[in-house]
Order: sequence, then C-alpha cells, then structure tokens
Amino acid sequence: MRKITYLLALYLIFISYSCSSPEKNIGNEIQQERIARIENGLKPVLQIEGEEVHAYNLVERLEELGIPGLSLAVAVDGKIEWAKGYGMADVGENRFVDTETMFLAGSISKPVAAVRAHQLVEA
Repeated sequence: MRKITYLLALYLIFISYSCSSPEKNIGNEIQQERIARIENGLKPVLQIEGEEVHAYNLVERLEELGIPGLSLAVAVDGKIEWAKGYGMADVGENRFVDTETMFLAGSISKPVAAVRAHQLVEA
C-alpha cells in the first residue's frame, strides 16, 4: 500500500507540474534543468511548518521503497515534453526501463482519474 501511495504522490506532483504554463519554446538547457528538478526534488507529502524538508532523489527513493523501475512522462499543453525510464523492467532478464516499457496500471488509475477530474472542476 505504501508503494501505491508513493506512486500516486509522484503522479500528482507531475500532474501539478504539467498543469503549469511553461514557456512555449524551451531550450535543451531549460529542459535538462526541469528534468533534474523533478529527479532530485521529490518532497514528502506531509511537511511540518518550521521543520527542514529533505528533497529526495528519484532513483534513490525507488531503491529505498523496493520499486524496481518507473517510466515517467511529463506532458505540457497535452503534448509530451519529455519521457524517461528509471530502474529495471525485468531484474531476471537484466532489462532496463525505457520510454517504450509497458506497465500494468492496475487500480491506480481510478484515484488518478478522480484527482484529475477534481482539478478540471476547480479550473
């Protein structure tokens, strides 16, 4: 359950990021900076005022939670801005995750769809 909650939190971070209004013609340097900010700027869902917030690295957090791999895509204005794979798709076959790796969505799609529906209603 903790892994699902963490993945949902990751997804919500990326949804909120993708809903912001980016520059239309971003350069490669700006894009690399954004990717690095996401890869190295994960923050806990619960943040207590006055306490220092430790940012997590995506790959380290996957290892910490025992999640073998993750495929990530960030969309801006309905178009994929960038996509990247992290970790292993199949540990036994020593196959890494890439942008073409297929994952089963399972039941995680229901709360994700509900959150997006609420975001659209608020907008």
